[in-house]
Amino acid sequence: MRMLVVVLALCTLSGSAVGQSRGGAYSCVEEASGGIKYDESLKQWRGATFPDEKFVLNLRYLGPRKVGDVIVAEMQDYYVSLTRSGESNGQACLGPGANPGSTVGVFVDGKMERCIVGIYDAFTFDLDGGRYLKIHILGYADGLASVSGGVCTKIN
Repeated sequence: MRMLVVVLALCTLSGSAVGQSRGGAYSCVEEASGGIKYDESLKQWRGATFPDEKFVLNLRYLGPRKVGDVIVAEMQDYYVSLTRSGESNGQACLGPGANPGSTVGVFVDGKMERCIVGIYDAFTFDLDGGRYLKIHILGYADGLASVSGGVCTKIN
């Protein structure tokens, strides 16, 4: 029994150490994008490219995920925000299943399943692999839909 408690404690501590090491700021640069744009004059969708985007991803480690009284060591909670190049204020990034107004993102083994910025951009981050994917999901309303991919490098 004592051995089980020691193993669980070590798993929790190692998960916390990994989670804390991922906290900080990451410089992210889009490398490729493509999508569609609605052409009003032709009344149809057309293939399109979009300008590359740069942003800073900020992660503040909050601790391991707790489900009731159980700590899930491989799941780490963060406050996540994204500041686009040329802007001074970051936007909160909402994780999957987040309550309205929640700013907690969940990383599992270095990957964030989904994070929504504003009402139209869905991001997936793989910090261990140094890359991300963005999907602009409001295409039916604003006439643009795109998928972009890029890299992220830790800057502090």
